[in-house]
Amino acid sequence: MLFGHIGDRFGRKPVLIASVMTMGLGSVAIAALPTYDQIGITAAVLLVLIRIAQGISVAGEYTTSGVLIVEQAPADRRALTGSWIAFAMMWGCVLGVCRANADQQRFDR
Repeated sequence: MLFGHIGDRFGRKPVLIASVMTMGLGSVAIAALPTYDQIGITAAVLLVLIRIAQGISVAGEYTTSGVLIVEQAPADRRALTGSWIAFAMMWGCVLGVCRANADQQRFDR
């Protein structure tokens, strides 16, 4: 809802850039985050807040990129183009589960 509203107001491309930047900055912030031994419970709280920001960012990336792709597609190919977004996401999940299952079986030996 947040990125959709901003996208309607300022355009899809700036929102997509902002969501990708938020994800990247969140990753840098996690890498630079002090440990629990250094700052105590504040480290855990900061980690949760950064991950929440990244979650919001992913929602903005997924929906905004999907809308942008469909809007840029030729009028007679929009449905097919839009369906590839969901297809790719689902196959990514399936492949991730297959990889996790293979790793689990390998480590159980």
